[in-house]
Amino acid sequence: MSSRFRLPVIIGCLLWFLAGSAAKADDLPVGFLSFDHFKDGYAVDLTNLTQPGGGSSVVSFLDFRSFTLTLNLSNGSSSTTALSSLDPFGDLGTGAIFSVGQVNSATLTGTFFPTTVVLADGSTMTIDPNSVTLLNDFTGPLVAGDFTLINVSTQPRATPEPGTMPLLAAGLLLLVFHSRSLFRLGATFSRDS
Repeated sequence: MSSRFRLPVIIGCLLWFLAGSAAKADDLPVGFLSFDHFKDGYAVDLTNLTQPGGGSSVVSFLDFRSFTLTLNLSNGSSSTTALSSLDPFGDLGTGAIFSVGQVNSATLTGTFFPTTVVLADGSTMTIDPNSVTLLNDFTGPLVAGDFTLINVSTQPRATPEPGTMPLLAAGLLLLVFHSRSLFRLGATFSRDS
Protein backbone atom coordinates (compact mmCIF):
# COMPACT_ATOMS: atom_id res chain seq x y z
CA MET A 1 0.00 0.00 0.00
CA SER A 2 1.43 3.34 -0.96
CA SER A 3 1.93 6.07 1.62
CA ARG A 4 -0.61 8.16 -0.26
CA PHE A 5 -3.43 5.76 0.66
CA ARG A 6 -2.10 4.59 4.04
CA LEU A 7 -2.89 7.81 5.96
CA PRO A 8 -6.59 7.99 4.90
CA VAL A 9 -7.04 4.34 5.90
CA ILE A 10 -5.49 5.00 9.33
CA ILE A 11 -7.62 8.12 9.81
CA GLY A 12 -10.75 6.23 8.76
CA CYS A 13 -10.01 3.44 11.25
CA LEU A 14 -9.44 5.95 14.05
CA LEU A 15 -12.71 7.73 13.31
CA TRP A 16 -14.60 4.42 13.20
CA PHE A 17 -13.07 3.37 16.53
CA LEU A 18 -13.85 6.68 18.24
CA ALA A 19 -17.36 7.00 16.87
CA GLY A 20 -18.17 3.41 17.80
CA SER A 21 -16.94 3.50 21.38
CA ALA A 22 -19.68 2.43 23.77
CA ALA A 23 -20.76 4.33 26.83
CA LYS A 24 -20.66 2.43 30.11
CA ALA A 25 -22.45 2.79 33.40
CA ASP A 26 -20.72 3.00 36.75
CA ASP A 27 -21.79 1.81 40.19
CA LEU A 28 -21.44 4.35 42.99
CA PRO A 29 -21.75 3.28 46.65
CA VAL A 30 -24.43 5.20 48.57
CA GLY A 31 -24.83 3.04 51.67
CA PHE A 32 -24.42 -0.38 53.16
CA LEU A 33 -26.68 -3.00 54.66
CA SER A 34 -25.29 -4.90 57.65
CA PHE A 35 -26.25 -7.63 60.10
CA ASP A 36 -25.22 -6.27 63.48
CA HIS A 37 -24.96 -7.71 66.98
CA PHE A 38 -26.64 -5.81 69.80
CA LYS A 39 -27.09 -6.51 73.49
CA ASP A 40 -30.42 -8.31 73.02
CA GLY A 41 -29.70 -10.03 69.68
CA TYR A 42 -29.15 -9.21 66.00
CA ALA A 43 -30.69 -6.64 63.63
CA VAL A 44 -30.36 -5.56 60.00
CA ASP A 45 -29.23 -1.95 59.67
CA LEU A 46 -28.87 0.41 56.72
CA THR A 47 -26.16 3.08 56.86
CA ASN A 48 -26.76 6.02 54.51
CA LEU A 49 -23.44 7.20 53.05
CA THR A 50 -25.09 10.20 51.31
CA GLN A 51 -25.59 11.97 54.63
CA PRO A 52 -23.30 14.95 55.31
CA GLY A 53 -19.80 13.55 55.87
CA GLY A 54 -20.96 10.06 54.90
CA GLY A 55 -18.13 9.50 52.44
CA SER A 56 -20.09 8.70 49.28
CA SER A 57 -19.13 10.34 46.00
CA VAL A 58 -22.88 11.09 45.70
CA VAL A 59 -23.47 14.19 47.84
CA SER A 60 -27.20 14.55 47.06
CA PHE A 61 -29.09 13.06 50.00
CA LEU A 62 -30.90 9.85 49.04
CA ASP A 63 -33.77 8.84 51.32
CA PHE A 64 -34.12 5.09 51.89
CA ARG A 65 -37.31 5.26 53.98
CA SER A 66 -39.48 4.12 51.05
CA PHE A 67 -37.37 0.97 50.53
CA THR A 68 -38.62 -2.46 51.54
CA LEU A 69 -36.52 -5.05 53.34
CA THR A 70 -37.46 -8.70 52.86
CA LEU A 71 -35.85 -11.20 55.21
CA ASN A 72 -35.51 -14.86 54.26
CA LEU A 73 -35.66 -16.78 57.51
CA SER A 74 -34.02 -20.10 58.31
CA ASN A 75 -37.41 -21.80 58.82
CA GLY A 76 -38.14 -21.30 55.09
CA SER A 77 -40.49 -18.35 55.46
CA SER A 78 -39.91 -14.75 54.49
CA SER A 79 -40.87 -11.56 56.23
CA THR A 80 -41.18 -8.00 54.96
CA THR A 81 -39.89 -5.63 57.60
CA ALA A 82 -40.34 -1.88 57.74
CA LEU A 83 -37.23 0.24 58.18
CA SER A 84 -37.37 2.84 60.92
CA SER A 85 -35.11 5.82 61.52
CA LEU A 86 -32.17 5.26 63.85
CA ASP A 87 -30.85 8.83 63.77
CA PRO A 88 -31.48 12.15 61.99
CA PHE A 89 -28.73 11.43 59.42
CA GLY A 90 -30.73 8.91 57.35
CA ASP A 91 -29.56 5.65 58.94
CA LEU A 92 -32.32 3.05 59.23
CA GLY A 93 -32.84 -0.28 60.98
CA THR A 94 -35.35 -3.09 61.28
CA GLY A 95 -35.91 -2.45 64.95
CA ALA A 96 -36.67 -6.16 65.14
CA ILE A 97 -34.24 -8.31 67.07
CA PHE A 98 -33.36 -11.74 65.74
CA SER A 99 -31.60 -14.66 67.34
CA VAL A 100 -28.49 -16.43 66.03
CA GLY A 101 -29.20 -18.40 62.85
CA GLN A 102 -32.68 -16.97 62.33
CA VAL A 103 -32.00 -14.87 59.16
CA ASN A 104 -30.52 -16.45 56.00
CA SER A 105 -30.53 -13.38 53.74
CA ALA A 106 -32.03 -9.95 53.29
CA THR A 107 -33.17 -8.22 50.11
CA LEU A 108 -33.52 -4.46 49.91
CA THR A 109 -35.71 -3.12 47.11
CA GLY A 110 -36.88 0.35 46.28
CA THR A 111 -36.72 3.38 44.04
CA PHE A 112 -34.09 6.06 44.48
CA PHE A 113 -35.13 9.69 44.56
CA PRO A 114 -33.89 12.07 43.26
CA THR A 115 -32.54 10.47 40.09
CA THR A 116 -30.36 13.43 39.14
CA VAL A 117 -27.67 13.71 41.80
CA VAL A 118 -24.68 15.93 42.50
CA LEU A 119 -21.29 14.25 42.85
CA ALA A 120 -18.45 15.31 45.16
CA ASP A 121 -16.63 16.98 42.24
CA GLY A 122 -19.64 19.26 41.60
CA SER A 123 -20.82 17.48 38.45
CA THR A 124 -24.31 16.03 38.06
CA MET A 125 -25.19 12.47 37.11
CA THR A 126 -28.43 10.63 36.37
CA ILE A 127 -28.85 7.38 38.29
CA ASP A 128 -31.02 4.36 37.62
CA PRO A 129 -34.05 4.74 39.92
CA ASN A 130 -34.65 0.99 40.30
CA SER A 131 -32.05 -0.82 42.36
CA VAL A 132 -31.97 -4.04 44.33
CA THR A 133 -29.33 -4.99 46.84
CA LEU A 134 -28.86 -8.44 48.32
CA LEU A 135 -27.30 -9.22 51.64
CA ASN A 136 -25.60 -12.61 51.81
CA ASP A 137 -27.47 -15.16 49.77
CA PHE A 138 -25.43 -18.04 51.19
CA THR A 139 -26.83 -21.40 52.19
CA GLY A 140 -26.20 -20.63 55.85
CA PRO A 141 -27.58 -17.94 58.13
CA LEU A 142 -26.21 -14.43 58.45
CA VAL A 143 -23.62 -13.83 61.14
CA ALA A 144 -22.60 -10.64 62.93
CA GLY A 145 -20.56 -8.39 60.66
CA ASP A 146 -22.06 -9.58 57.35
CA PHE A 147 -22.63 -6.56 55.11
CA THR A 148 -23.00 -5.49 51.49
CA LEU A 149 -22.65 -2.16 49.73
CA ILE A 150 -25.70 -0.44 48.29
CA ASN A 151 -24.77 0.92 44.87
CA VAL A 152 -26.59 3.18 42.46
CA SER A 153 -26.07 2.55 38.77
CA THR A 154 -25.36 5.61 36.70
CA GLN A 155 -26.93 5.95 33.31
CA PRO A 156 -24.21 6.03 30.65
CA ARG A 157 -23.12 9.40 29.39
CA ALA A 158 -23.19 9.97 25.67
CA THR A 159 -19.77 9.52 24.13
CA PRO A 160 -18.00 11.12 22.45
CA GLU A 161 -18.86 14.37 24.17
CA PRO A 162 -20.05 17.33 22.07
CA GLY A 163 -17.09 19.12 20.58
CA THR A 164 -14.84 16.08 20.56
CA MET A 165 -15.45 15.11 16.94
CA PRO A 166 -14.76 18.60 15.50
CA LEU A 167 -11.59 18.82 17.58
CA LEU A 168 -10.49 15.38 16.37
CA ALA A 169 -11.27 16.27 12.74
CA ALA A 170 -9.25 19.51 13.01
CA GLY A 171 -6.28 17.61 14.44
CA LEU A 172 -6.46 14.97 11.73
CA LEU A 173 -6.67 17.58 8.98
CA LEU A 174 -3.64 19.30 10.45
CA LEU A 175 -1.84 15.95 10.45
CA VAL A 176 -2.76 15.34 6.79
CA PHE A 177 -1.53 18.79 5.67
CA HIS A 178 1.62 18.42 7.75
CA SER A 179 2.38 14.97 6.30
CA ARG A 180 1.83 16.25 2.74
CA SER A 181 4.19 19.16 3.28
CA LEU A 182 6.79 16.76 4.72
CA PHE A 183 6.27 14.48 1.71
CA ARG A 184 6.82 17.43 -0.66
CA LEU A 185 9.89 18.52 1.27
CA GLY A 186 11.27 14.98 1.06
CA ALA A 187 10.59 14.83 -2.69
CA THR A 188 12.32 18.18 -3.21
CA PHE A 189 15.25 17.07 -1.07
CA SER A 190 15.66 13.80 -3.03
CA ARG A 191 15.65 15.66 -6.39
CA ASP A 192 18.33 18.08 -5.21
CA SER A 193 20.62 15.31 -4.00
